Amino acid sequence: MISNKLLLSALRWSVVCWVVVFWRLGYVGLIDDGAHYAQLTREMLRDHSWFVPLLDGAPFIDKPVLFHWAQGLAIRFLGEQEAAVRLPSAVAAVGLFAFTRWTGVRLFDPTIGERGWLMLATIPATFVLGRIAYLDMVFTMFTFGGMACLLVASLRNRPRLQYVGYALLALAVMTKGPIAIVLAAVFLGLGWAAGGESRRAVSLLSWRTGLLGTMVVASPWFVWMYWQFGDEFVRGYVLAGHLSYLSPRASASSRTHTFYLRMFFTAFFPWSLVTLGYAVDTCRRRLGGVAPAADEMLLWAWTIAVIAVFTLAQFRVDRYIFPAAPACCLLAARAWVAAKSDVGWREYPATRIAIFALALFFVLLAAALAVSLPGLALNIPKAAFLLPASLALGGVAMVVTMLRNDLRPPTVLRIPIGMMVVVYGLIVTMGFPLIEEGRPVKEVGRWLRAESVAGDSVGLYGPRLRRWEPALRYYATRPVRRLDDENDARAFLASSGNNWVVMRKERYDELAAAGVPGQIAHTVPAIVGTSGRGLRRQIWSDIVVVRKVPE
Repeated sequence: MISNKLLLSALRWSVVCWVVVFWRLGYVGLIDDGAHYAQLTREMLRDHSWFVPLLDGAPFIDKPVLFHWAQGLAIRFLGEQEAAVRLPSAVAAVGLFAFTRWTGVRLFDPTIGERGWLMLATIPATFVLGRIAYLDMVFTMFTFGGMACLLVASLRNRPRLQYVGYALLALAVMTKGPIAIVLAAVFLGLGWAAGGESRRAVSLLSWRTGLLGTMVVASPWFVWMYWQFGDEFVRGYVLAGHLSYLSPRASASSRTHTFYLRMFFTAFFPWSLVTLGYAVDTCRRRLGGVAPAADEMLLWAWTIAVIAVFTLAQFRVDRYIFPAAPACCLLAARAWVAAKSDVGWREYPATRIAIFALALFFVLLAAALAVSLPGLALNIPKAAFLLPASLALGGVAMVVTMLRNDLRPPTVLRIPIGMMVVVYGLIVTMGFPLIEEGRPVKEVGRWLRAESVAGDSVGLYGPRLRRWEPALRYYATRPVRRLDDENDARAFLASSGNNWVVMRKERYDELAAAGVPGQIAHTVPAIVGTSGRGLRRQIWSDIVVVRKVPE
């Protein structure tokens, strides 16, 4: 007979996974890299190119093919739709929740395992990456799953389990490349350098043989690609795609070494604040002669390894540090339990203060949202004010509970977890339509597909629309050429053939005043920028599709 506890756990899994990951999975149009990966998969399926990603019919050697295989399989079952190309990320999110819970149970206890996966499910990075067609969620599931197996194998005397970990790492390499091996090597090096029980745990692993085996298992695609493309593969994938990441980029974010620390606190909010408080207490206790247990030490090592590697790489993309999220949330779950213990004030004061500060932050964030929502220049429904109301109620409930109990955190996480799930549910129901309204690239692309014919040329003019390029190509099913200046636009419209250009209305007015021929065939309003700080006001403009004037 199924126990009530098991039924409650299954219900919790179902509700959280549905709201955070699967609900309206295909509602929002594909954008940026999501549309880019979907286009590569579409062309691979169309041309039966199972090993070489294609873009506009030409090889596009950027990432290995495992993610595209997963997308292709989903498309075979569900058809070519947004939900299908996002399904690998969604399924990987659930797999990552399971790995996180399993790790917490094996290293600590069922309570920490359950809280750890719930915390992971309710950070913004998970809500975003589980719902878009990027490969980062799949990569994180394999990478952290591999690390979890190594941790349990070394700390719980299960040596054979490490080979499952190396197999998962091989799948991570086949998803995103050798960076998985780099992360594993740095993690193991930090664990060994920590000394004590951590060093003994790492020493129990056959890590040299394991990492070598990982490379061998993951190598067939790389060997085949080199055999097919030779130096072109080395230049395009190894040099341009990986080693170039070690050089500083021109963007402002690439010039600051605090970028990923800021991403850690925002993308892993709210539990990053709890982890920070626990880090302070851990360091203070270490200075007092109390070393952290090996399981905690190795979770810290994994978190530091991920942030350090990508900080040193000089290439800044906020989602790159997501593999650190499961360890961060398990440490936050451990911190929550420690802070509510009888020795909480004496041993973990920073953690208690961090949790109380988090409760106050929810209230302040609710007030800021309530004030800012009317000024965002969005067609926000009145029901959207349920979002700051939910944050305020959750924050006030936590504050009152903690003040009544000497700043002891609530015994269970129902208040903050329930509040975050409600917030995500409101974003799905009311925020997604606003996203589609403000960025109608799917509508424009489908209009172009209906009005144009095979062989027509499509141009994209204006720097603020460059992010539209992958999605416009995907939905219009036409190659898209980027036009950088007025001369490019003039030459494109004057060239032979049936040409279309997507641009802002202001750009069209400038071209028309300069005598460039073209007529507006379609107009749609869209968000083209923001102004202000914090919750920024949206800047709207008409996007027009300009057609070459028939001769």
